[in-house]
Amino acid sequence: ELPYYYGGSKMYDLVASLSRVPQPVPPSHYNFPSESLYLLPSLRRDGLKGTIVYYDGKHNDSRMNVMLALTAAGKGATVLNHTEVVSLAKSPEGK
Repeated sequence: ELPYYYGGSKMYDLVASLSRVPQPVPPSHYNFPSESLYLLPSLRRDGLKGTIVYYDGKHNDSRMNVMLALTAAGKGATVLNHTEVVSLAKSPEGK
């Protein structure tokens, strides 16, 4: 099964490399059992053939947060990047 999974991940790498995205995700790669156990010591040793590291996407969370703040401000929200919490309000159920 390993060759099929590895081949499939490499096919995805090929398709992703054709993308016009300026910084594509890192390519997938195979880890031998010893490296897999070093990285993930809780894996079962018996029958382990290795692991495949596969990246499906990349996300720029800082850009998303700025756009979220700008959208909220545009809709009338007050947007802060820092504030002090002075108290918490709880319901009668303690939530």
